[in-house]
Amino acid sequence: TSATEIYPIPYLIMQVNGQALALSYQVVERVEKLSLADLKLVGNEILANIDGNEIAIFDLIFLFGSNDDQSTKETFLAAVCQTENGKIGLLFDEVLGFENLAVSKFQSVLGKIKGIAGIAAIQTKNQNSETREFLRPVIVLEPSELKSIANY
Repeated sequence: TSATEIYPIPYLIMQVNGQALALSYQVVERVEKLSLADLKLVGNEILANIDGNEIAIFDLIFLFGSNDDQSTKETFLAAVCQTENGKIGLLFDEVLGFENLAVSKFQSVLGKIKGIAGIAAIQTKNQNSETREFLRPVIVLEPSELKSIANY
């Protein structure tokens, strides 16, 4: 079955291990820089104290298989998102910016992957040419779904 187009709205575009990911501005409260000291492991769950509240942290860097050795990393970027079940933090490598995206939601089995809301495309410059642009796929995340599988 075909995908349906949604009207463009602003998204935070992030990068994890070379993969572009997006979160709707409607769920992102802010981006925090966290130190290793801000994170703690409780069982198999990562927690961070943000504004006096402990929130679950979902490690997108681990999920998307980072090439970097995370054990030597001292600071992390986290998108703090509000979901219907509370806040969640999503660790990522780099902010690429904010952009209006028309997200295609899938009506097939792809639309049922937990944590994936759909797919979109952003225009980026070819690294070898300043004038040539190409479309780069962006996976659009659904934080409330990620929170339900955060205990990986």
